[in-house]
Amino acid sequence: MLTLPKNYARIQRCAQIEDYVQQSPWQVQTYRLVDWWDVEQFAAEHFMVITALLERAGAQFRNKANPELKASPDNRVSLENDLRFIERDCKKLSLVHTADAVFDFRNNLLAVKHDAFQFTYHEIHLKLNEISDSLRREMKRNLFLFIPSERAKWYQEPLKDWEAVTARFPKTIHDIEEAAKCFACDRFDGAVVHMMLVAEYGALEVGNLLELNDPKLGWPRVSKELKRITSADFSKLSPLEQKHFPLLEQISPLILAMQNAWRHKVSHADNRLVLLSGEFQPFVAEEIIFATRAFMRRLATDLPTI
Repeated sequence: MLTLPKNYARIQRCAQIEDYVQQSPWQVQTYRLVDWWDVEQFAAEHFMVITALLERAGAQFRNKANPELKASPDNRVSLENDLRFIERDCKKLSLVHTADAVFDFRNNLLAVKHDAFQFTYHEIHLKLNEISDSLRREMKRNLFLFIPSERAKWYQEPLKDWEAVTARFPKTIHDIEEAAKCFACDRFDGAVVHMMLVAEYGALEVGNLLELNDPKLGWPRVSKELKRITSADFSKLSPLEQKHFPLLEQISPLILAMQNAWRHKVSHADNRLVLLSGEFQPFVAEEIIFATRAFMRRLATDLPTI
């Protein structure tokens, strides 16, 4: 049996003053993490009052011996008073549909003028059950996804350790953020896709440095060129390739690390990377993110400005 909290009288007084719909923490600022404490602070006290009042009223009008017994005026006034506070606490929890149902029932109670139209205990009990069902349905509409604490930082600080990259290549910010948030939410395929786009952007920058004239310039072509340059005789390279050879030689292993991480999962179509399989394990996605970050960070710090 639920009991009303000790500060119920204070809550009633506050309810008389604050009759408005209060936005929940996840509505005030959407698409952010809401912790358990925020939820408890927002909902626990008011939800406890609602459930306790509904349970108390339900027990009062659960008359199995004489269900057709009509509620007295005093009973109706007492019930209407409880419903008023249930309505207000529902508004404070953003349970607007349940608040509307309570409002309608409360007004119906007040509209009863003659004994012939009074509610029976059975009718009141059914109405209270309908309100409880509405409360349950409406609360099920708000869904929450649990994120382990070790992954929360990926969602809260998606650009952490990417500062050099985003400063040099601000166009990568969106995909870096989305990759981190996908990883936090166990959407590892999505994280890899966004990292592929970041890596593709870096490959294009390397291709521009090498002055590659290719209408379909992308990761496959640049990767192939780097492999050729780093394995060729230095004296046979072009002056441009010789000039940037130290950087290209250092970038090549980073590209190889990404290729090893996503091998058998990614193919080249129209000279671009295409995801083939949705079977990326968390550690593989994490390896790809770290390898891409190392690759892009090196470009951000050492790639000459064209």
